[in-house]
Amino acid sequence: MTTVNIEGFDPLTQNDPDEGHKKLLEDATKRDVLNILRSYAGTFDVFNESIQNALDATEKKYRSLKGSGIDYIPKIWIQIDTRDSIVRVVDNGVGMSVSEFLYCVKPNVSFKNRGDYRGHKGVGATFLAYGFSSFKMFSKCEGVQGVGALLSNGRAWAEDHNDAIGRPRFTKQEFRIPELSGAETGTSVQVVIGNDGNQRPNFNWIGLTNASQWYTILRLKTPLGGVYLQHREFMPSYELKVVSPDGSVTIHSSSCSKDAEYYFPHDFSVVRKIKDLKELSEIGKRNTKGDPHFFSKISPEYKELDCIYEMWDAEEILSDDSHFMTGKDTLHEKQVELVRAHNVHLYGCFLSSAKIWNTFQKDLGLRQNIKLLSGGLQLASDFMVQGDVSTIPLTSAAGYSRNSFVLVHFKDANPDVGRKVFQPELKDLAEHLAKKVVSVFRKYSSYLKPDSGSSPTAPSLELYNWKREQEEYREKNPLSLLYNGKSLCFLSQPQEEEDVIALFHQLIGMDVVRGLKFFSTKRNGKYDALIKYEYNGSQNDYLYSESNPLGVSENTFFENNESPPCILEYKYLLDSLVYDFEKAIKLPQDIHLVVAWDIGDLPDGYYLTSYLIGDEGSSRAFFGATHRCYINQSLCFDVIILKDLIDYIVDSPKVVARHRAMYEV
Repeated sequence: MTTVNIEGFDPLTQNDPDEGHKKLLEDATKRDVLNILRSYAGTFDVFNESIQNALDATEKKYRSLKGSGIDYIPKIWIQIDTRDSIVRVVDNGVGMSVSEFLYCVKPNVSFKNRGDYRGHKGVGATFLAYGFSSFKMFSKCEGVQGVGALLSNGRAWAEDHNDAIGRPRFTKQEFRIPELSGAETGTSVQVVIGNDGNQRPNFNWIGLTNASQWYTILRLKTPLGGVYLQHREFMPSYELKVVSPDGSVTIHSSSCSKDAEYYFPHDFSVVRKIKDLKELSEIGKRNTKGDPHFFSKISPEYKELDCIYEMWDAEEILSDDSHFMTGKDTLHEKQVELVRAHNVHLYGCFLSSAKIWNTFQKDLGLRQNIKLLSGGLQLASDFMVQGDVSTIPLTSAAGYSRNSFVLVHFKDANPDVGRKVFQPELKDLAEHLAKKVVSVFRKYSSYLKPDSGSSPTAPSLELYNWKREQEEYREKNPLSLLYNGKSLCFLSQPQEEEDVIALFHQLIGMDVVRGLKFFSTKRNGKYDALIKYEYNGSQNDYLYSESNPLGVSENTFFENNESPPCILEYKYLLDSLVYDFEKAIKLPQDIHLVVAWDIGDLPDGYYLTSYLIGDEGSSRAFFGATHRCYINQSLCFDVIILKDLIDYIVDSPKVVARHRAMYEV
């Protein structure tokens, strides 16, 4: 009988007393590595881990030298080779001792104290070393000469289930890191992604080719964009070098401390007119007498905004008069404790149009089928974003979620290994805070520019380029109409809501649209115009008939030939009105007529019928209306789609045939 000495045995030891169990322990180690690799499925994980480690190393050195009189400028160099799929990150931080160098890639081994820095789980270096085709690491610290090592085929070994590939071992590399030639300490990590089609990130899929593009995305998706919602002394400088697929090289260097922060939406180049919530709140407090016309009297600088934003720290969140501690759904006791324990900081913004996200991506140069930005809830911990944006679970006016962006930052939240899933109570708290933020922004929605359906564009760099763009647009999208001897002044198809308004009034002047009278435009601040229809003179000028197919029903003729006041709404695309309904900015039952250039994509529950088919026009109330709109089977309002109206005048059989195909059952 064999006697086993159990006393004092460490079950996690790597010194196997029984040689027969060597294979068992090796398999267990491989499973540990593979589980870590599987927890990283994000496109930007390789950047997250390498940049996070570089930040921790430079901040540790910054703290150690603070007050010493030694001039230290923390710097991080990043190289992205999109041609050969290589990521390389170098920092002039504290470097690694020999033991740290030898064991840093071992699963679950960390040399960092939890809560002091960004990483402490001991899995990031394992992911970098064994998650790709090859991994190079170089480091030097005080008193230790530079060391270097290469680890190859880490991913292939981890995913090999037939023991055909031996466990990778370090191969010594000569220390040659140009960036650290004048530094006493620092570290370099290089990862070759691999080109077998299964590795991430796939640089061709992302589609970015220059350093400026990449720097912007790294600010949004990695720790390079530090989430510093509170005062922060430490701020490294960056140099990003990108090799494009054709071999050309571009470099982007951080020019100021703001470049090393998260790219908050209110700073986007396409967002031009911005105010913070506190300032708008102070404006509202001036209306002490409850003047119903107060909004129309305030300065134009506070109207037609692209974005409203605000930031709150834990103290502001928990103050007795805060939005989060008053009204409905206030924070309960446990949530208050979590806000204090994790020193929660909060950022929120509300955009005038959800299409700003797409415009920003398009201007950046991302592929059209890639969606890296959207409205919703972003969690962050220890100064960096964690995981993807999730939907804000609104119980009413769900459309606001697309226009809202809320970032909740926790200190030491300790998410899962892949840094994407937070503890349930923290996730619930973040969702609760996000819903409260949206409810606050809803009260100030009248300050925002109406969502016209057109996409905002970044300001042109030069007037010449803008003129050329307009000329080129006209060549591709001409517009012409001759009616009763009068011709349109518009040379090209509308590009935004203002063009729709101008074009519509030209059609009224040309007598294409008849009988409309305007009380005012934009006086209400909520709806675009107040009108009436007044069919004076000969009924033959207005009444529907075969010779007057754009005419109206005989039921629209009142005794005094004047209708009650009606609400008119302008849109570039009709579908953008849906967002206003979802956000409860406007109500379908209030609207009588909508004028838009085109329809867009209407969601389920919305459908149109045509006034241009058969004798459907005989029920028309507004002269020239092309459609009637139904919402959930109920008739809501008439629509004039200007594109269809003009096409109908030019070639009515073609439009009728198209409408029959689209709208007849």
